[in-house]
Amino acid sequence: MKKLKLLAAAGGAVALVAIWPLAVGQIGQTIVTDGVKNIHNQDVTVSLEEYHRGYLTSEAKTLVTVTDPQALAQLNTLGLPTEYEFVHVIHHGIVSLNSDSYYAQNPELKLNTKTQLNGNTEFSTDIAKQQFKFEGSEPFTAVLNSLSISGSITVLGQLDYTMNMPSLEIDYQNGAVVHFDGLSSNGNGKFEQDFWMGQQKLALDGFVVNDHDGNNVFELSGLTYQFETTQDEAAQTLQADYALALKEFKNHDGEAANLDLKFTAGGLDKTAFLALTQMYQNSPVWTEQDTAKAIPNINALLEKGFSVSLNHFSVDVDEGHFKSDWHMSLPSAKDNAIDNPMHLVDVMQGDMNAFVSSDLVMAYPFIQQNLDELLIMEVAKQTDDGYSMSLQMQDGKIKFANGKEMPLISLLMPMMMPKAH
Repeated sequence: MKKLKLLAAAGGAVALVAIWPLAVGQIGQTIVTDGVKNIHNQDVTVSLEEYHRGYLTSEAKTLVTVTDPQALAQLNTLGLPTEYEFVHVIHHGIVSLNSDSYYAQNPELKLNTKTQLNGNTEFSTDIAKQQFKFEGSEPFTAVLNSLSISGSITVLGQLDYTMNMPSLEIDYQNGAVVHFDGLSSNGNGKFEQDFWMGQQKLALDGFVVNDHDGNNVFELSGLTYQFETTQDEAAQTLQADYALALKEFKNHDGEAANLDLKFTAGGLDKTAFLALTQMYQNSPVWTEQDTAKAIPNINALLEKGFSVSLNHFSVDVDEGHFKSDWHMSLPSAKDNAIDNPMHLVDVMQGDMNAFVSSDLVMAYPFIQQNLDELLIMEVAKQTDDGYSMSLQMQDGKIKFANGKEMPLISLLMPMMMPKAH
């Protein structure tokens, strides 16, 4: 009897192993089919053209069609197709599906994925040197040194990725050249209503633009940009932190170096802010109807209150230097706060500091004209190495370091008045 049980157990195990690839294949087809159905993108549509399920391997074809009018116009200008077919060779593993996906017109453009049976996916691609020719109204050739991308995405949309592109050169038929060096990016987060929740970083070692005569038109080096969006679950508010740094920048107007900028917006009502962001992205031309729809969400932002800060900004221009910081906060307001702008002006609080070096003022005389007026008003003061100004905003007034005050509304009114045509 024991032998019969052992044989039965062994037979069952063999049978399970034998049919398991079929089960994994069925799970894989369900993942792919449901995944395509659940893609909601206003710029493109994705359709499953074919799915041939095999015992150990399956093959599928998907078609990506561009629908965004602006993107369609750009593709037509470049002479590029508006539909792209991809082939997916799917291998059935024990607890996962491994897939090699490639562009049907260029199999070297390949993406490798490993999908667990719960839908979580790891992905990677390593593209060797490629050359692409574009035959649009302004023909050009793009030479890609190499490209590597890797990361993972969960069924809940949580994305973790890294990207590296050593160089890319775009050579126009008329002789103009655009060159990228050392482009890299990484991030971790997810999209909520088209807004990125998490952190991302982008770095670019160098970027050069030369015109058709070989003259340098634009050049920058040492660019880094990063931002992080976090949320307070209890208060249902968002905070966004941005940082931009640039080592050097040149064009025909002059040179700048050591740019450093840090900006924060916090306390934003999450529901209202995401709704406004989505409205803005979905409205290429803002109309009066859009404004009417936006007012309830603007009121929600004002009622909860928020803060906006340029925590630091500094830059070297030619031989001079400029730096500044400012902070503004709006406490929680009453219902329909947008209907009472004067109350918002009264409760608004903040401060500002600025410094401009003497060398920069000497290089740009128009700055001196403005500073002379501020010096006469005793709002700005001159130091050994430049000019500085500080002010505070409180109780509907602007208060300068010398003790003078002026109504905040007197500065805001010119911006609120309709312009004459």
